Amino acid sequence: MKEKIKTLFVRPSGELKQTLRENEIKTNKLMLILTAIITGVIIVYWALSHIIPKTLLNSSELLGLVIYYLISTGIVALICFVTKFKPRAIKYFLIIVFTDLIISCSTQVMQEDRLILVFPLIMCTRYYSMHFSLFSSLYLIFSSYWLPLIGSIVSSDDQSAIIIKMLTQYSTDIIIEMVPLYIFITLLCVVLAYNGRSTLQRQSEISQKMARTQADLDMAKSIQISQLPAEFPVRDEFEVHAEMHPAKEVGGDLYDCFMIDDDHMGIVIGDVSGKGVPASLFMMMTRKLLNHLGTSVPEPSEVIRQLNVQLEKGNEENMFVTVWYGVLTISTGEVKAVNAGHNFPVIKNPEGKFEKLKIKSGPFVGGLPKAKYRQYEFKLEKGSTMFIYTDGVEDACNIKDECFGSDRMIETLNANSECNPKELISAMMQALDDYSKGAEQFDDITMLALSYK
Repeated sequence: MKEKIKTLFVRPSGELKQTLRENEIKTNKLMLILTAIITGVIIVYWALSHIIPKTLLNSSELLGLVIYYLISTGIVALICFVTKFKPRAIKYFLIIVFTDLIISCSTQVMQEDRLILVFPLIMCTRYYSMHFSLFSSLYLIFSSYWLPLIGSIVSSDDQSAIIIKMLTQYSTDIIIEMVPLYIFITLLCVVLAYNGRSTLQRQSEISQKMARTQADLDMAKSIQISQLPAEFPVRDEFEVHAEMHPAKEVGGDLYDCFMIDDDHMGIVIGDVSGKGVPASLFMMMTRKLLNHLGTSVPEPSEVIRQLNVQLEKGNEENMFVTVWYGVLTISTGEVKAVNAGHNFPVIKNPEGKFEKLKIKSGPFVGGLPKAKYRQYEFKLEKGSTMFIYTDGVEDACNIKDECFGSDRMIETLNANSECNPKELISAMMQALDDYSKGAEQFDDITMLALSYK
């Protein structure tokens, strides 16, 4: 409890300090507006006191008060505007003038209705400062006791008699009525100030933590993208292009194209389970292992089997990756491939349309140490195009939470079948953007297209 109380007396720092400072300036502006409004109320009341019989309004001479409050409000307003509400001392001037105005309004207009006296203390809690709350409460007690007393003494003919009478009456009022009320109000405002400041403190800590987390995610996303190839093998026999469009959260999509030898090229696309930094790290490890195994192990099925064994070791988070891995024989167009739980590739023959090559896939990689993977073969004729992708394409949703789906994907591919790989991917991305316009992308979108010439 002591630590909690100490936090109210310790000067804030960092983001909390800036937040409290901005809040103080806003509250200063609000206090000045309310002070001007109440000053206007007293001026109107003074004007009406000359029109309506005094017995009806129970009004005394207000001219002195009107002049005083006009001058004091004007001076405080001038200081506020000149200093742009920034000096810390301004709030003390504002609360003094504001409290005096409330008391005058309470005694003259509200006919000693003391409920309105709570208002200055409630206002001071907006500053979230125990020092200021205590100062405001003490000044409220002082002003509510002494100002009416001074006013009565000044307006009385028999000042000595009225002094004794007023001191006796006011002392009784303070002990019986005002002190318990003000103690309660003061404690209430101190508690409110503490709660408000504690809330700001928690919000500041959460905001800083979220900022650090977002910075880490942005860095992880940048590292993830930098690990994927931006340049692809260039040969007369084929043209290849790939892109990864990350979602807001860091994901684990991957792609790669690498030359195994002069006549063979490895083609990879995959999707790691989960999100965040762990998925990104798992993706990078998967790509590095695949690249290494692909250049040293000839058969794709054996590459994926060894990859599975390596990823399963020490995999305490039980992460896994779906992978499509193929080896293209450049001179013949033959492809040896393994599908480890991934989406089917989409193939377009020279005179045909895009169609999914639905060959039974094996288990995902990384979770089953003794998993077996079946290799299959197909051939790309000259003029054929192959399109492989992650599930972010088919699962892209619109604002009605309807998925883009396989049929729309095939339609988009067929509508742009004459495009080169880069143009084909751009057309698909544009179709996805148009479809999901207004909806947040929740999964990475990764595509690889290869045209065999």
